[in-house]
Amino acid sequence: MSKIKLQHKDKEYILEFSRNTAKAIEERGFNLELVGIAPNKMIPLLIQGAFMKNHPTLKQTKVEEIFLAQKGRAGLINALAELYAETVNSLLGNEDEDDEKNATWEMI
Repeated sequence: MSKIKLQHKDKEYILEFSRNTAKAIEERGFNLELVGIAPNKMIPLLIQGAFMKNHPTLKQTKVEEIFLAQKGRAGLINALAELYAETVNSLLGNEDEDDEKNATWEMI
C-alpha cells in the first residue's frame, strides 16, 4: 500500500493506513463520504488515523501542529483520502489474481 512522507522541523513522518487504523477512526465516527459535509470532524480523524500506524504515541496536538504547518493542505487531505480508500479497497481483494491458494465461493 502507498505511503506519504511528510517533513516537519527536520523530522520525517511516514503516513499510511492499515486496516486496524482505518477501523479505529471509523469507530470514532469517520466516514469518507462525509469529509465534504462535516470537514471539521472528518478531516482531523483522517489525519489522526494516518499518523497512527507509524507514530502511535504522537499526541493529537502535535499531529495538528504538523498538519497546519504543511503547504498544500487540500492536496494532502486528498492524498490521505486516497490512502484510506486504498486500505478499504484492500478488503475486496484483487479479482485479477490467479492464485491456487485463494478460496472460492458460489451462490447456490
